[in-house]
Amino acid sequence: MYDVLLVSINYPDIYHAWAQWNRNANLAISKLPDVRVEIVVPRPLSLPIKYLPYNEMCRIPAMRQSEEGLVHYPRFPYLVPKKLLYGVTGDLYGYCVSRYVYGHISKKDLVHCHHIYPDAYGMLGLCEKWRVPLVGDIHGDSFFTDYAGDTGLGRRIRRTVHACSKIVCVSHHIRELALRAGVDDAKLAFVPLGIDTGRFRPRDREQIRREMGIKEHHIVLYVGQLLRKKGLYDLLEAISLLTDRNDCKFVIIGSGPEEEGLRRRARRLGIEGQVQFEGQRLGEALSKWYSLANVFVLPSWTEGRPTVIYEAMASGCAVVATDVSGIPEQVKDGYTGLLVRPKDPVMLAEKLALLLDSGEKMTEMGQNGRKRILEEDWTWEGYARKIDRVYTSVL
Repeated sequence: MYDVLLVSINYPDIYHAWAQWNRNANLAISKLPDVRVEIVVPRPLSLPIKYLPYNEMCRIPAMRQSEEGLVHYPRFPYLVPKKLLYGVTGDLYGYCVSRYVYGHISKKDLVHCHHIYPDAYGMLGLCEKWRVPLVGDIHGDSFFTDYAGDTGLGRRIRRTVHACSKIVCVSHHIRELALRAGVDDAKLAFVPLGIDTGRFRPRDREQIRREMGIKEHHIVLYVGQLLRKKGLYDLLEAISLLTDRNDCKFVIIGSGPEEEGLRRRARRLGIEGQVQFEGQRLGEALSKWYSLANVFVLPSWTEGRPTVIYEAMASGCAVVATDVSGIPEQVKDGYTGLLVRPKDPVMLAEKLALLLDSGEKMTEMGQNGRKRILEEDWTWEGYARKIDRVYTSVL
């Protein structure tokens, strides 16, 4: 039996639904028979004044017992603007969070951080004092832009990677980028994230359609943050090329800074009647949308190995996604879905039309997707078993 401290700044709480995979990963790890976990979720320091950034964080308790274990919420100053001060923010994180851990948490056998920066960087001093291994995760391509930078942030990140006993890469693509960046092969471990195949599963589409009052025969679904790099403006352009499809509704689930811009673009293109912005959806409401959808679309310009694709495949959706980063490792072109070039609305429209015109192909690809999830063991139980092997390799 050994004790692990799990650390992640991007962790869902009562005010923010971000990065649900963090909690799911920790919950899976906590169920390992030989592991005891305690969780640290650093939160920005703020005051309960309405117009201050992060003011809602003041209402989050210092700690609470959750299904995955005891969760601590230490505070640290999060400086803005982020572009200028993110390096210093990591130093403040390290000082404040480590000080909290020293005073409230007993020594562990290992520290696992779900992000290299600021999480693993902030835990360097703690791991040195405890003399325990540090494990850090890399989740996306953009990490390597910062890693290579001749900046204070870049130097901090490189120092952290050097200090980690193991680096967990969620895709083969990220592992290859790490090797090209000069990271020691022996330090790298490929561990894909997982999915709850009980929660995300095929259901009776017609029954859900009646329950939700959906009239359209086909639903094309996007789930994720509303960010420019997610390629959503490309998606709207593609939809504008499919205006003759009155039996199809395009549903966008998520929130983010581009929401109003996307709504304006939809109106300008004359497709506001075909596009439905659903906002943030979680739990059973989200699972139902996946089960209702015929096609899941992800037009991102860059990704890691997105969990939304696992969710869609487990739910029996055919997938149309861009051929970037770790996505081709998930979506087998022509078998579980179709791959398209990023920033190519015409090709995206063509591939969507191809599936929408062939109900048999759409259904078959959806079935193949769930089959592949199970065959590859892309489940949270599979993730936990692989992480357990990473832990034992450094202890």
